Amino acid sequence: MSGFRPPPGISSRELRRRDWWTGPELYAVVDDYDLAAGQAGQRGPLAPLAEFLTHAADIGFHLVVARRVTGAGRALMSDPLLSRMQEFGTGGLILSGDLREGALIGDQRAARRPAGRGAWSSSSRARRRSPRCCASPSAPSSGT
Repeated sequence: MSGFRPPPGISSRELRRRDWWTGPELYAVVDDYDLAAGQAGQRGPLAPLAEFLTHAADIGFHLVVARRVTGAGRALMSDPLLSRMQEFGTGGLILSGDLREGALIGDQRAARRPAGRGAWSSSSRARRRSPRCCASPSAPSSGT
């Protein structure tokens, strides 16, 4: 992904319009990040992606990370990728979890919620307003 960075000397206007870019939009979707992140004090296999978050909007890089709430407060302080996402005010969805984990997205905390219910904070809302309540769809029961 190093070749995807904006070239030197590009104007801010060209950067905003992204007319210099001819490549694809890149999406990385990571489920159970807490299992893939590695041990405490060690860099996980996805840590190198942290350096690309600075230019994510410029190069069309989108990162979706899902992890359980338990331990997320500690991970935000020690994991390079999650720390960087928090620095940039990345938005997200917080489902049910322990309030004592602390602020996870902006100043939003987890709370006990019914299954499938969560609080969505976009990056622009994460530090300014209350999150929006949302519900995820569930598959119908197969009856078995």
